[in-house]
Amino acid sequence: MNKVAMYCRVSTIDKQDYQRQISDLKPEIFKHKFLESDIDEYSEKVSGYKKERPELNKLLTKIEENPSYYKCIYVTEISRIGRNPKHTREIVDRLTELRVPIFIKSIGQSTLDEKGNRNIIVSIILQVLMEFADLETQTFKERSRSGLKQSASIGRVGGGGNPPYGYTKGENKMMIVDDEEAEIVKQIYQLYSQNNGTKVISNILNEIGVPTRYNKKEKGKTLTINNIEKDVELIQWSDKQILDILKNTIYIGQRKFKDEIFDAPRIIENELFDKCKNIRENKTHRNYLTNYTYLFKDIIKCGCCGKNYFAKYKPVPNGDKVYVCSSRLKKGGNCGNGGVNISLIESTIYNELINSDSILKYLQSPNNLKTELQSEIQKLEQQLKIETKNQTNKNNELNRLLDLFLSSTNSNMQLYQQREEKLNNEIKLLTDKVALIRKELLNKKITLKKFDEKKASYQMLKDAKHNRTELALIYKQIISRVVVNVIDVKNAFITVYIQLNGKELDNPLKIILDLHGVKSKPKKFRYTPILSLSNEPKFNNGVLINLNKIGDEIIEKNEFMDWIHIHNKNVLMVEN
Repeated sequence: MNKVAMYCRVSTIDKQDYQRQISDLKPEIFKHKFLESDIDEYSEKVSGYKKERPELNKLLTKIEENPSYYKCIYVTEISRIGRNPKHTREIVDRLTELRVPIFIKSIGQSTLDEKGNRNIIVSIILQVLMEFADLETQTFKERSRSGLKQSASIGRVGGGGNPPYGYTKGENKMMIVDDEEAEIVKQIYQLYSQNNGTKVISNILNEIGVPTRYNKKEKGKTLTINNIEKDVELIQWSDKQILDILKNTIYIGQRKFKDEIFDAPRIIENELFDKCKNIRENKTHRNYLTNYTYLFKDIIKCGCCGKNYFAKYKPVPNGDKVYVCSSRLKKGGNCGNGGVNISLIESTIYNELINSDSILKYLQSPNNLKTELQSEIQKLEQQLKIETKNQTNKNNELNRLLDLFLSSTNSNMQLYQQREEKLNNEIKLLTDKVALIRKELLNKKITLKKFDEKKASYQMLKDAKHNRTELALIYKQIISRVVVNVIDVKNAFITVYIQLNGKELDNPLKIILDLHGVKSKPKKFRYTPILSLSNEPKFNNGVLINLNKIGDEIIEKNEFMDWIHIHNKNVLMVEN
C-alpha cells in the first residue's frame, strides 16, 4: 500500500477555507515521491478544541484497523491536529506507537525518524508549539471578549454577528432601533400580555407573512440548520424565537454581557416587560381552551408562592371543582396552599360587585368592553384558521400514507398501523381543539351581538350572570388580581384588587370564605367582608408575609363571624 493522508482543518469561526492548506500540502507530498492518486483527503470545519471531529475520527479509525494503510499523515501545522495540548499529545503518541508518522509542513519535520522511531527533537518542538497554539487561542478569545465588552459599553453592535431582532447597525457600528422590526417586537409583547402563547404568536406572524431576520438579510441563500439544508425563504418564526425575544432584557434598555449590564436603546416599557415575565414564569402550560369558562383565569394568584392558580373541574359526583396553585404541577414543588371551591369564590365576588355601587363605578365603559370582546374574537378567528389548516394537513398526510401503503409491494403492515394510529390520535386532538375554538368563538360572537352599549353597569352585570364569557370579560375589567391564602379547613382569606383604567387601587377588598359551608348538605355559600384587621395584609412579590398573624386573628373571630349568605339568584355554577 502506497497511500498517504492529508488532514486539513479550519475553525468554524475562520473566514478562510481549507483549500489553502490543501494547496500548501500537495507540493510537499509530491516531493516525497507520492502521486495525486496516492492522496486521501480528510478536511473539515470544526474547532480544534472539540474531540468529536468526524473526519479526524474517520482517519484515526482507519489507521487503528490497519496501521500500515497510510505511509504518512500530512498537516500544515500541529494546531490542525488539535488546539488542546493534552488531547493533541495523546493523538501524536498513539500514531507514534502504531508507527504512523505525521509530517508537519511548518517545521518541515516528521514525528518519526528514518528508522521509524520517535523523533525526540521534533517531539520537544511539538510540545512547545502545542502549548503556544493553546496560549494563542486563549489570548485571542480574551481579546475578543474584551473587544465585545468594549463595544457593548459604548453602544456598538460588536463582533461579526447581527444585533438582536429589533435593532440594526447605524453609523460607526452603533446599535440603533430598526423601526420596522421594533413594531413586531412590540406586537409580540402585546400579544403575549393578552395570554397568547409563544406557539400561537409564531403562527400568527407566519400566517400574516412577517419576515424573519434570515428572510430579510440572507435572501436567496441556502443555510444548513441541524445538518439540513434549507432555503432562507422557507425559514419561519418558531416559538423558541418568540421566547428568546420575551426573555431578552435588551428591549427595556438593559444589554447583558457576561455578568455586566450596559445601556441600550429601549423598545418596550418596563411595565409591559414585567407583565410578560410574570405570565411566563407562572404559566401552567395547560391548554387555555377548555369546555368551561373560568372567571378568574390568569388573574387568581397564590398568596404563598406568588404563582397562578388554575381550575380543576371534573363534572362528576365528588369530582374536583376547585382553583388550586400551579405549584402542584411540579413534582415536589407544592407550596402547601390549599384550594378553594370554584363556585364559592366566583359567587362571592359576584355578590359583592352586584351589591356595591362603589365598586361598580370602576367598571369601564361598555364601549371598552365591546372593543375587548372584538379583539378576542379576532384572536380566536386567527387561531381557528391556523388549527383548521393543521387539521387538513394531517388528514392529507393520512391519505398519502394509505396511498403509499396500497401502491407498495413490500409494505410493512405493523409500521403502517403504528403510523396510522399516531396520525389518527393527532387528528383527534386537532379536531377536539377546533371544536373548542368554534364553541368559544360562537359564545363570544353571541355576546357581541347582544351587547347593548346603553345599559348601566348594574344591568350589564346582572344580565351576564348566565353568560360566563361576558362575565369573565367584565370581571377582568374591574379586577386586576385575586390573591388566595387558605387559613385552615374552614377559612380562606381572599384579597381582591380593584383596578381603574388599568391602574390597581391601593385598598383591596378583604374577604373570608367559609370553606366548610360548601361541603355541608345542603350547601351554604357564605362569606364575610373584613373592613379592618389589626394586622393589615403585607405582600412581597405577591406573597402574603404576615399570613400567620392574620390567620390567628381570623380564627379568633371565626365563631363571632357575621356571615353573608349568598342568595341562590347570585350563586354562579361553573356549568352555566
